[in-house]
Amino acid sequence: MIQVDLSGTCIRARDPVLIRARIQSRHSNQSKYLVYVLYDKIEAQNIYYICQCKSGNRTVGCCSHVATIIWYLGYARHQENIKVTRKPMSTLTIRHESDDEETET
Repeated sequence: MIQVDLSGTCIRARDPVLIRARIQSRHSNQSKYLVYVLYDKIEAQNIYYICQCKSGNRTVGCCSHVATIIWYLGYARHQENIKVTRKPMSTLTIRHESDDEETET
């Protein structure tokens, strides 16, 4: 176990665990974001996080990438089957209709 000195930071953790994950963007195949989540094994309510995405450095709330990691750690990894409720973005199509098609003379 590696001991980390967090005394110079505002982070308070007696038994810290640092998780690093790489998340693929749902909007761009080329974008991958690194997500870091640090939590305390003893006091689980102390969670610190950061993400490389544009929303990752928010002061209120977290981005969807961080929420996904926390959801997985707290819920999904304890389930035998996880049902995927959304189709991949690549299978979705958008239909555009114009007003010109509706007007008839």
